[in-house]
Amino acid sequence: MCSKLTGRRGAPSRPPAFAASPREQGAGPAVLCIHGMIGSSFLYRKVLAELAARDLRGVAFDLPGFGLAERPAGFDYSWTGLGRFCVAAVDALGLDRFHLVVHDIGGPVGFELATAVPERIASLTMLNTTVDVTDFASPWSMEPFRHRVIGELWMKSMTGPAFRLLMRLQGIGDYSSVAKAELNAYLALVKGADHGRAFLQIMHSTERTPAKQAATAPPWPGSATRCRPCGGRRTRP
Repeated sequence: MCSKLTGRRGAPSRPPAFAASPREQGAGPAVLCIHGMIGSSFLYRKVLAELAARDLRGVAFDLPGFGLAERPAGFDYSWTGLGRFCVAAVDALGLDRFHLVVHDIGGPVGFELATAVPERIASLTMLNTTVDVTDFASPWSMEPFRHRVIGELWMKSMTGPAFRLLMRLQGIGDYSSVAKAELNAYLALVKGADHGRAFLQIMHSTERTPAKQAATAPPWPGSATRCRPCGGRRTRP
């Protein structure tokens, strides 16, 4: 669908594209929802319906390395690289001006997008995300993924029962309200056809430096963006 999407280090080659159509519902002002870790556009499937019911156009797509998106070797899976993908994606989707919703590492990735096109951001809603990247820390259940060798072993241990146990311990407030099949879908979208290799690359590529913070922290010059933080209460996925 999007032949111009780029984000590789060094010489260009076949760019990643939307392996599946982005999720879209409704008509009206666009609301772009960017997901985070152990996520994909699947995370927003219920949110998009709510946006559509309020005369808004809800849009969400899978970032490279997540969900049904392509997972090319050699892609720049840093927050910078994922942000460049988002810039190309909003161009391909024809989103001239839009409200931006970010969750988890979708924050730093979305800030890359907003830094590149500040005049197109109508508002910013932050859902339990990282604003100061220098303070970024993974929760205990995610920390093993950040370390080579240990991360690979942790990924291999992520069977359905193990993943559901982690979600019961950390991540879901009312476990009884979430179906087993729903949690299994999240795990399948994390692992994908590459068995989680791109996901691990993303975990290895976090940019937590003062330089990155200075370059992308909101608010952005040239933008009248309203920032709307939403709390970190655990909710059903």
